[in-house]
Amino acid sequence: LSMSFFNSFNFFKKKYIVNEGKNINNRDNYGLTSVIWASIENHKNTLIMLIKNGANIELTDNNGWSALIWAAWSNNSEILKILLKNGSNTELKSKRKDTALSWAAYRGNIKIVRTLLNYKANINTSNQNKMTPLLIACEKGHYDVVKELLKNGADKTYKNWFGITAKKKASIC
Repeated sequence: LSMSFFNSFNFFKKKYIVNEGKNINNRDNYGLTSVIWASIENHKNTLIMLIKNGANIELTDNNGWSALIWAAWSNNSEILKILLKNGSNTELKSKRKDTALSWAAYRGNIKIVRTLLNYKANINTSNQNKMTPLLIACEKGHYDVVKELLKNGADKTYKNWFGITAKKKASIC
């Protein structure tokens, strides 16, 4: 299924393929599943249909990105909420150890940051470079995200690989 699932197919054709018993969790050459493609392309109805038909929302692509990480990276709060309401794990990490919250902080999307925090995403998670969402938001200059993370208990004394804290990263911390 995957990307070919979306090219030149309308919703009813997609539904027909799902009902014909095709492997709903097939991957393309990049490891992307139909759920991930629906998340990237903002196909809400398709995503819901895939979930209702048993698609695994926790599968990751070749880089370890889940549909939830893709939704955060794509700034797609509606898709993100669908995934979260259906039990998507906020703590899944990519191969570089980034989470959906890491990418929401990187992209500066306060709405997605708040949604992930409401679903109890680990505010002090760190990636392979020991960068937390707070450090990432400080580095990128996303001050509204920095304030939200601090308000929710982010550790401003946590040090990255270079011993730099969020306080050193940006004067507003």
